[in-house]
Formats: sequence, structure tokens, C-alpha cells
Amino acid sequence: MKYRVIYWVLLISLLAGCSSKGSRPPVAVSAWPAAPFSGFYTQWRGTPYLLGGSSKQGVDCSAFVQHAYRDVLSRSIPRTTLMLSQTGESVAFGAWQVGDLIFFKTGRKQRHVGVYVGDGNFMHASTSVGVTVTPLTNPYWKTRYWMAKRY
Repeated sequence: MKYRVIYWVLLISLLAGCSSKGSRPPVAVSAWPAAPFSGFYTQWRGTPYLLGGSSKQGVDCSAFVQHAYRDVLSRSIPRTTLMLSQTGESVAFGAWQVGDLIFFKTGRKQRHVGVYVGDGNFMHASTSVGVTVTPLTNPYWKTRYWMAKRY
């Protein structure tokens, strides 16, 4: 009986250590093919997510996108994800250009937005890790993709 318990504990430990889904390293800014947003991202990287926030003490996704457009492209865009999703020019899936806004449906009524930065990546204010760059192939975001807009 004792050996049977030890056997199962070792087997489970071994299998848990062989998970096929390892953590991915952060995307390096230097890996971006076109990086007009790289300096902006470097200044905001790691800023915590704060619903309704609009500063480096805490920012939500739409405010982060609004700051990016203002600071990098000198353009004024709407403040809310809803307004952003209702304006701009629609972009076909996969036809994104650096600076396009990528939208996701994260819940029944919740939406999320980020800025496409090239090479299949987008920068955004994530509720879990704050301002970050994430591959669009990430399983969570891939299944929640909604649409893209160009301003």
C-alpha cells in the first residue's frame, strides 16, 4: 500500500512537470518589424490595469489606446471601447497594419481593445498583468477576437 501511494505521487509529479503549455517569454520590443510604438510601450510597460484609469498609476484598455494614438500618432480618438468599435474603418482579419486597433469580446457585454504592433502582436492594458505585448496567437485572445479598425 505504501509503495502504491509513493508510485502515484511520483507519477503525478512527473506528469505535472511535463505540461505541454509552457509560459511564453515577453515579446521583445526589438522584435517588432515596425516600431513606431516601441518607445511609448517602453514608458508604459507594466503599468497596472485600473478600470476608468488614465495615468501611469493605473490605466484601462481604451485609455491606453487613446494615449498611444495621441502621443505616437498625434491623433484624437474616442475614449471608450464602445465608441472606438463604432467608428474607424473596418479591417479584414489578418490584414492588420501597425497601429490598427484590435477588438475582443471578453464577456457577454465586456469588450477589450489593443493596438496592433506588427509581427502578430498587440499591445494593451491587460486586466491581469497591466500594460503588455501579447501574441494574437495566444489561445485566450485568439478565441475572443472580434474585429479590427483603422483610424
